[in-house]
Amino acid sequence: MKIIQAACLCVLLTACAPTNSGTEPPEETGNPEPADILESSPEADIFYYDNLVYSNAMELEQYDIDDYEKGEPLGEIENTSDDPGDFEEWTASVLPEGTELYAAEEGHPGGVIIADTGEEEILYHPLIEG
Repeated sequence: MKIIQAACLCVLLTACAPTNSGTEPPEETGNPEPADILESSPEADIFYYDNLVYSNAMELEQYDIDDYEKGEPLGEIENTSDDPGDFEEWTASVLPEGTELYAAEEGHPGGVIIADTGEEEILYHPLIEG
C-alpha cells in the first residue's frame, strides 16, 4: 500500500510541477530599430546614429529650434535610404548625404541633435523605450 501511495504522490507532484514547455521567455523590449519605424511609417524622417534612431522633432510642441544652438559636431549623414535593410550608422531616410549633425548645446538634456542641411537646421530627438 505504501508503494502505491508513494507512486501516486510522485505522479501528482510531477503533474503539478511548473514547466517551461510550450512557453517562450518574455520578449525583451528595447529601443526601436530603423526597420521598426520605417515598416510602420514608411514616410518617417529618421536617422541612425550611435545605435539610436532619431526622429524629426520640428512638429512637436516641446521642441523649438530657437531654443537650441549647435554644440559639438558629431559627424555627417553618409547614406540616404528608405529601405530598412540599408540602415546602418549615419544613414537617414530623408536628410541628404553630407548633412552635418551637431549635439545641442549644453543644458538641453535628452540627446537632441541639430541637423544642418546647409539650407536649414532641423531638431531630432532620440527614440528611447521606457
